[in-house]
Amino acid sequence: MQVRRFETPKRFQEAAGAWLVREPKRNNLVLSILHRSLQSGEEGAGWTVQSDGGIELALFQTPPHEVALSGGNAEAARMAARSLPLDVPGVVGPSVIGDAFSSEWRALSHGHANLHWEMTFYTVERVEVFRVPGGALSRASLEDLNALIPMAIAAAKDMNLPPQEQNPAEVEKRVRRNIAGARQFLWTDNGAICAIASYAAAFHNGGPRIGLVFTRPELRGKGYGTAITGSLARLLLTEGQPWVSLFADKSNPRSNRIYQRLGFRPELDYRTWLFRDARSDDA
Repeated sequence: MQVRRFETPKRFQEAAGAWLVREPKRNNLVLSILHRSLQSGEEGAGWTVQSDGGIELALFQTPPHEVALSGGNAEAARMAARSLPLDVPGVVGPSVIGDAFSSEWRALSHGHANLHWEMTFYTVERVEVFRVPGGALSRASLEDLNALIPMAIAAAKDMNLPPQEQNPAEVEKRVRRNIAGARQFLWTDNGAICAIASYAAAFHNGGPRIGLVFTRPELRGKGYGTAITGSLARLLLTEGQPWVSLFADKSNPRSNRIYQRLGFRPELDYRTWLFRDARSDDA
């Protein structure tokens, strides 16, 4: 097998895009990050692991974030770990692929690979009936920014996102980008924001992914989280998407139950591994 590097998102798309979209559910994370990078001008680089039969694995990174892994096979992941720089901050991808990469990275670097997050990737094609509390779904505007940012920061912390994604400046950038793209939503009741959610766009028919779902702590248990998730998923399906996806933290059984009651079905297990060079312990 051979590893090839592509210095820009466009070159990576030209090389791996057609292969990735053959299995859009398995490769949703890489596809959505690539789509965002192409649309926003965000810097990024990608790699493919290829055999005589074609691409076996695709990887994409927007520094300083973790490397996102496509579906593939474990041997290709180990090959990638031997070829990528040892100073990558971590990887996120299907569990089997991420485990193989992190194990090889640990053996090569003698560093520390810490399992940060275990997730289930869910998809839905038809939203089940759910109870709607008071209020309604609406798109956020810049006028909502001051109220949104603290909630989004709290959401990133609650979800135990990697440290870089919990950085308040990074969260604000994400919220602003979502507002500009009409992808940030609110559930308001009696003029108050009760819950928030957004989604990451994907390539055509690639399954938009709902994220940063958050209900104000004092309002939990009233159905606002269910309502904003179900309503947003239903809206995206009504607008022509064949399916909608989201990630759920495996350590949060309550959110997993909510998503399953809405009709979301598990597709893949994902893991995020964060790397630390052994030399940093001596610094």
